[in-house]
Amino acid sequence: MKALSRESFLNGFQGKRETVAVPELGGSVMVKEMSAKERDAFESFVLNKRDSSGAIIGMRSKLIALTCVNEDGSPMFNSKDISELDNMPASVADRVCDVARRLNGMGADAEQDIEGN
Repeated sequence: MKALSRESFLNGFQGKRETVAVPELGGSVMVKEMSAKERDAFESFVLNKRDSSGAIIGMRSKLIALTCVNEDGSPMFNSKDISELDNMPASVADRVCDVARRLNGMGADAEQDIEGN
């Protein structure tokens, strides 16, 4: 395997993408692999967004906001959309999040992995 140059390493990242059907809305969304910065933002969110019972509020919505992109690769959502994404049916959120977790090497128990448990 050839050694990468600095430029090849920094500019060669394309990331994996996968289309997820959302028949409830009559279409699909593109889910992508997160950048290191996006993954750090997600992990920070998970560590800091617990309610009094220990549940992570908005985890699915944050993951969807960080991984859903338009056809040109631009983000579909921003941080202001998270509260609206919280209102989507859990079945849709879970379907999209399952793909996002797989593309990003996260187990179903990602928050426990992040905490080091």
